[in-house]
Amino acid sequence: MPSFPRKTLAVGSAGHTYDYICIKPTVTTPSKSAIVFFHGFPAIADIWSRQIKYFADLGHTVIAPDLLGFGGSSKPHAVEEYTSWTAVEDIVGILDAEGLEKVHGVGHDAGAYFLSRLYNYHPGRLYSLTFLSVPYSAPGVHYDLDAISAILEKFIGFDKLGYMRFLASSDSPRLIGDHLESFLSIAYHEDMDVRSEHFYPPGKLQAWLKADRVDHSLVLHDEDKENLIGSFRKGDWVAATNGYRLMAENLNEEREKADIADGKLATTIKVPVLGIDSQADKTSLSGSMQKGVSQFLDDESLGTFVTVPSQGHYPHVVSAVEVNGAIKSLVESIDA
Repeated sequence: MPSFPRKTLAVGSAGHTYDYICIKPTVTTPSKSAIVFFHGFPAIADIWSRQIKYFADLGHTVIAPDLLGFGGSSKPHAVEEYTSWTAVEDIVGILDAEGLEKVHGVGHDAGAYFLSRLYNYHPGRLYSLTFLSVPYSAPGVHYDLDAISAILEKFIGFDKLGYMRFLASSDSPRLIGDHLESFLSIAYHEDMDVRSEHFYPPGKLQAWLKADRVDHSLVLHDEDKENLIGSFRKGDWVAATNGYRLMAENLNEEREKADIADGKLATTIKVPVLGIDSQADKTSLSGSMQKGVSQFLDDESLGTFVTVPSQGHYPHVVSAVEVNGAIKSLVESIDA
């Protein structure tokens, strides 16, 4: 894995410190637009290594932060510090510090949520939005885990959100921390049949961890895996799992609804959007990416949807060539 230049910056009214990868064109490379990458769970900025090197080599400014609770960034325990408006204020602080008025945004998993809110609160700061694996997240929506679980169970045959309840619980930090390699081995398992059986359903992830099962069939290269393990051994799993508590407790809902009513959030997407998904598997609903994005587009022509030729939750890792090509096409169509 390449070693990328990093910066540390205190931002926002909460004074959170962010560690982030920052690469800008040199005098020998052409200067192009900036791209910001938001990682998901459980990851750090380096999970984007295949995209960071590719786009930096093309001459783009590349920013990839360790999000709050991860890597070298602040790890507050108070769940209230992870609210959407706080996260957006922090990210805008990084963009301002780097002199980036407008960027292309790319988000995976939980990073798709951060990208959504960055657009909602600051639509003028984004040229485009790219969502991987998880679609756009609308603001002010009540997240009913039980209701969503019932819908998923009807269509895929099991309760897929058992893992979310565990991660939002007070038990998850200790259990994950005590069995870190076991946790990463199932979170990044390359076989979606194994993940569908041992990661998602209620109680299965806890059982995997308590048995301290370690499977080496991962989507990650050994260097990627060791980098993640090294980072998370120095981490804090209360902080890293706080996003799930925030969601389970719907702590964003009331403020976001008020901000929508006050006209402080954009609720219609008016910039080009790229949705990237993997091939359907036992845990997925076919067409969910396109459906999750298209209903919020100001014009359906703004949406482009790509399915990469592999299964799994990490298309940017497993199918990096295809993902990079799709993002490049979107960016160049806008920058031209």
